Amino acid sequence: MKFLKQYQPELFGVIVAVSLLNIWYLVSITVEEAVLPKSYDYFINGLTVLVGAFIGSFSAFWLKSSEEKRKEDSRKSQALNEALFTIYQQLNSIAQYRKLMAEATTDHERAFQLPAIKGSSYSSLKLRVNDDLMYLLDVDASLLMELSIEQERFELAMLAIENRNDLLVREIQPLLSRYKHDNKRDLDEGDYEAHLEPRLYLGGIQAAQHMYYHVNESRQSLREVFQRLRALAVKLFPDGRFIDIQFDTQ
Repeated sequence: MKFLKQYQPELFGVIVAVSLLNIWYLVSITVEEAVLPKSYDYFINGLTVLVGAFIGSFSAFWLKSSEEKRKEDSRKSQALNEALFTIYQQLNSIAQYRKLMAEATTDHERAFQLPAIKGSSYSSLKLRVNDDLMYLLDVDASLLMELSIEQERFELAMLAIENRNDLLVREIQPLLSRYKHDNKRDLDEGDYEAHLEPRLYLGGIQAAQHMYYHVNESRQSLREVFQRLRALAVKLFPDGRFIDIQFDTQ
């Protein structure tokens, strides 16, 4: 059924052509057998030509319109799939960060004992709301806006990771290394606040808290917008094939 629908214009053209041939054949027999008066010969031939020209022109227009619509639907469907794939990549990136962050459970561990998380370039993970998706304004404007917000939320999570890494590597870790070198031992957990100035101690904890918050928020909202976008894609293009994800419940 999907195959017939895909080639519906071509099948329609074949049917029209066969029908015209049958009409021409039957008219020829009718005139030849003198079923109708000979005076109708010119009228029938002229009518056949006019009808054929009209049907031919209409068929050409219909075929062209159908082909243009097919290309337009394909472009829109592809744009949806590209957006879904980008969200999938963002979710995968967030999942990797959460796996690393799960090694620390307290604010202190997250701030000072969790190693710097090396982030990858996420410029290729940018969800672009371009002209190919603008037709969603007429379908679900709130979802289109949510896609833009979601990209900003993901970038905010990546920025929170970078800020925490920068503070840890550039300022906190050098002080901890110096203390270990001078005292031949690591700094005890209860002594961090006394040996680190408030800007670094409180800043380290806040940076870690922000990182955890934004990463988890981005994960949750990415899941929601993925499900909404895919449901809309299936509704708009029932015959389309769209990427899908089975989310866990954790």
